[in-house]
Amino acid sequence: ERARFRDIATAYAFESETEGTVSGTFDFKGSGIEGDPVSGSGTAAIYDGDVFSIPVFGPLSKFMGVLMPRSKPGYSTAHEATLRFAMAENILETRDFAALTPAFKLSGSGSVNTVTKAINFDAEMNFRNTVASIVFFPVSKLLKYKGEGTLDDPRWRPVNFTLPRRDDEP
Repeated sequence: ERARFRDIATAYAFESETEGTVSGTFDFKGSGIEGDPVSGSGTAAIYDGDVFSIPVFGPLSKFMGVLMPRSKPGYSTAHEATLRFAMAENILETRDFAALTPAFKLSGSGSVNTVTKAINFDAEMNFRNTVASIVFFPVSKLLKYKGEGTLDDPRWRPVNFTLPRRDDEP
Protein backbone atom coordinates (compact mmCIF):
# COMPACT_ATOMS: atom_id res chain seq x y z
CA GLU A 1 0.00 0.00 0.00
CA ARG A 2 1.45 3.35 -1.16
CA ALA A 3 5.02 2.08 -1.74
CA ARG A 4 7.33 4.57 -3.43
CA PHE A 5 7.37 3.93 -7.19
CA ARG A 6 11.08 4.77 -7.34
CA ASP A 7 11.83 1.99 -4.80
CA ILE A 8 9.86 -0.52 -6.91
CA ALA A 9 11.73 0.58 -10.05
CA THR A 10 15.06 0.11 -8.28
CA ALA A 11 14.09 -3.33 -6.94
CA TYR A 12 13.06 -4.54 -10.41
CA ALA A 13 15.92 -2.80 -12.25
CA PHE A 14 14.06 -0.44 -14.56
CA GLU A 15 14.73 3.25 -14.92
CA SER A 16 12.14 5.70 -13.63
CA GLU A 17 12.21 9.27 -12.44
CA THR A 18 8.68 9.45 -11.10
CA GLU A 19 8.00 10.24 -7.46
CA GLY A 20 4.57 8.61 -7.25
CA THR A 21 3.41 5.74 -5.08
CA VAL A 22 2.16 2.24 -5.92
CA SER A 23 -0.55 0.15 -4.27
CA GLY A 24 -1.90 -3.21 -5.27
CA THR A 25 -2.99 -6.73 -4.57
CA PHE A 26 -1.15 -9.63 -6.14
CA ASP A 27 -1.93 -13.35 -6.07
CA PHE A 28 0.64 -15.48 -7.94
CA LYS A 29 1.74 -19.08 -8.07
CA GLY A 30 4.69 -20.60 -9.89
CA SER A 31 8.33 -19.58 -10.14
CA GLY A 32 8.48 -18.66 -13.83
CA ILE A 33 11.57 -20.79 -14.38
CA GLU A 34 12.26 -24.27 -15.73
CA GLY A 35 8.75 -25.29 -16.75
CA ASP A 36 6.98 -23.74 -13.75
CA PRO A 37 5.00 -20.87 -15.33
CA VAL A 38 3.58 -18.04 -13.27
CA SER A 39 -0.18 -17.54 -13.11
CA GLY A 40 -2.35 -15.32 -10.97
CA SER A 41 -4.25 -12.06 -10.84
CA GLY A 42 -4.34 -8.73 -9.11
CA THR A 43 -4.81 -5.00 -9.19
CA ALA A 44 -2.33 -2.14 -9.23
CA ALA A 45 -2.59 1.63 -8.86
CA ILE A 46 -0.04 4.40 -9.21
CA TYR A 47 -0.77 7.71 -7.51
CA ASP A 48 0.78 11.08 -8.39
CA GLY A 49 3.29 9.58 -10.81
CA ASP A 50 4.38 10.49 -14.32
CA VAL A 51 2.61 8.10 -16.71
CA PHE A 52 5.49 8.34 -19.17
CA SER A 53 7.95 7.19 -16.49
CA ILE A 54 6.37 3.76 -16.72
CA PRO A 55 8.84 2.22 -19.18
CA VAL A 56 6.31 0.74 -21.59
CA PHE A 57 4.47 4.09 -21.95
CA GLY A 58 7.50 6.38 -22.21
CA PRO A 59 7.62 6.44 -26.03
CA LEU A 60 4.01 7.66 -26.16
CA SER A 61 5.21 11.03 -24.85
CA LYS A 62 6.47 11.98 -28.33
CA PHE A 63 2.92 11.76 -29.67
CA MET A 64 1.57 13.90 -26.85
CA GLY A 65 4.41 16.38 -27.40
CA VAL A 66 3.20 17.05 -30.93
CA LEU A 67 -0.32 17.78 -29.73
CA MET A 68 0.44 19.59 -26.45
CA PRO A 69 2.95 22.26 -25.52
CA ARG A 70 5.84 20.83 -23.52
CA SER A 71 5.86 23.89 -21.32
CA LYS A 72 2.73 22.76 -19.50
CA PRO A 73 4.01 21.45 -16.15
CA GLY A 74 2.57 18.23 -14.80
CA TYR A 75 0.59 17.38 -17.93
CA SER A 76 1.53 13.71 -17.61
CA THR A 77 1.37 13.34 -13.81
CA ALA A 78 -1.44 10.91 -13.11
CA HIS A 79 -3.55 11.53 -10.06
CA GLU A 80 -4.30 7.86 -10.39
CA ALA A 81 -3.45 5.09 -12.87
CA THR A 82 -5.13 1.74 -12.33
CA LEU A 83 -5.40 -1.70 -13.84
CA ARG A 84 -6.66 -5.16 -13.09
CA PHE A 85 -4.66 -8.03 -14.51
CA ALA A 86 -4.64 -11.76 -14.95
CA MET A 87 -1.58 -13.87 -15.62
CA ALA A 88 -1.36 -17.34 -17.19
CA GLU A 89 1.69 -19.17 -18.56
CA ASN A 90 3.93 -16.15 -17.82
CA ILE A 91 1.73 -13.75 -19.84
CA LEU A 92 0.25 -10.83 -17.94
CA GLU A 93 -2.89 -9.38 -19.52
CA THR A 94 -4.99 -6.32 -18.71
CA ARG A 95 -8.15 -5.06 -20.32
CA ASP A 96 -8.70 -1.90 -18.28
CA PHE A 97 -5.57 0.20 -17.80
CA ALA A 98 -6.63 3.82 -17.14
CA ALA A 99 -4.59 6.88 -16.18
CA LEU A 100 -6.08 10.30 -15.46
CA THR A 101 -3.84 13.34 -15.67
CA PRO A 102 -4.84 17.02 -15.62
CA ALA A 103 -4.54 17.12 -19.42
CA PHE A 104 -5.61 13.71 -20.73
CA LYS A 105 -6.96 10.24 -20.04
CA LEU A 106 -4.87 7.31 -21.25
CA SER A 107 -6.68 3.98 -21.42
CA GLY A 108 -5.58 0.67 -22.81
CA SER A 109 -5.42 -3.07 -22.86
CA GLY A 110 -2.82 -5.61 -23.76
CA SER A 111 -0.32 -8.21 -22.67
CA VAL A 112 3.28 -8.62 -21.57
CA ASN A 113 5.19 -11.89 -21.76
CA THR A 114 7.21 -11.79 -18.55
CA VAL A 115 9.80 -14.24 -19.89
CA THR A 116 10.50 -12.76 -23.35
CA LYS A 117 9.38 -9.23 -22.32
CA ALA A 118 7.32 -9.01 -25.54
CA ILE A 119 4.47 -6.50 -25.41
CA ASN A 120 1.25 -6.24 -27.38
CA PHE A 121 -0.73 -3.21 -26.25
CA ASP A 122 -3.46 -0.91 -27.54
CA ALA A 123 -3.86 2.56 -26.05
CA GLU A 124 -6.14 5.53 -26.57
CA MET A 125 -5.63 9.10 -25.40
CA ASN A 126 -8.37 11.63 -24.89
CA PHE A 127 -7.74 15.21 -23.86
CA ARG A 128 -9.57 16.54 -20.82
CA ASN A 129 -10.09 19.89 -19.11
CA THR A 130 -8.24 21.80 -21.82
CA VAL A 131 -8.99 23.73 -24.98
CA ALA A 132 -7.57 20.74 -26.85
CA SER A 133 -10.34 18.55 -25.40
CA ILE A 134 -12.92 20.76 -27.11
CA VAL A 135 -10.98 21.09 -30.35
CA PHE A 136 -10.14 17.38 -30.58
CA PHE A 137 -13.48 16.03 -29.30
CA PRO A 138 -14.78 15.15 -32.79
CA VAL A 139 -11.60 13.20 -33.58
CA SER A 140 -10.71 11.95 -30.10
CA LYS A 141 -11.27 8.34 -31.14
CA LEU A 142 -8.48 8.80 -33.69
CA LEU A 143 -5.86 9.12 -30.92
CA LYS A 144 -5.28 5.37 -30.80
CA TYR A 145 -1.87 3.74 -30.65
CA LYS A 146 -0.43 0.25 -31.02
CA GLY A 147 2.50 -0.82 -28.83
CA GLU A 148 4.72 -3.73 -29.83
CA GLY A 149 8.31 -4.76 -29.25
CA THR A 150 9.64 -5.47 -25.78
CA LEU A 151 9.62 -3.83 -22.37
CA ASP A 152 13.23 -2.82 -23.05
CA ASP A 153 12.39 -1.44 -26.51
CA PRO A 154 8.67 -0.59 -26.75
CA ARG A 155 7.62 0.72 -30.17
CA TRP A 156 4.42 2.70 -30.45
CA ARG A 157 2.72 3.88 -33.62
CA PRO A 158 -0.50 5.76 -34.32
CA VAL A 159 -3.23 3.47 -35.60
CA ASN A 160 -5.31 5.96 -37.58
CA PHE A 161 -2.87 8.64 -38.82
CA THR A 162 0.69 9.93 -38.88
CA LEU A 163 1.52 12.90 -36.66
CA PRO A 164 3.32 15.93 -38.08
CA ARG A 165 6.85 16.67 -36.87
CA ARG A 166 7.38 19.49 -34.37
CA ASP A 167 9.73 22.35 -35.25
CA ASP A 168 11.96 21.51 -32.26
CA GLU A 169 12.43 17.82 -33.19
CA PRO A 170 15.71 16.75 -34.80
